[in-house]
Amino acid sequence: MQRRQNQPTLSFRIPKAFSNEVNRLADEMGISPHMYARQRLIASLSQTELRRVEDRLTELDQKVEDLQLDLRQFMTQFHNAVANILAYGGKMSVDSAYNWVRAATANDVETEH
Repeated sequence: MQRRQNQPTLSFRIPKAFSNEVNRLADEMGISPHMYARQRLIASLSQTELRRVEDRLTELDQKVEDLQLDLRQFMTQFHNAVANILAYGGKMSVDSAYNWVRAATANDVETEH
């Protein structure tokens, strides 16, 4: 097998017990111990990176849920404020103001009245 020029070389020593296990497993797979160790190291590092990505996605999902809750609370308070301004500003009755806000924001959250 030709050595690839653009890939760095990694070498290290391992205890005899691990070396024996690597040799046995590599032999079962019909590959060299070096190839077996390389494949296991790459697989392990790939799984570690995958776990990091999954953890980050979980964090981001939680942040999105928190933001959605904050937005729903804000929209409810905003709708109530608009209805109160209309009602207590003398433009319409309280019931009419809340009905108008509900109709105008039918796709948004409900007002608390």
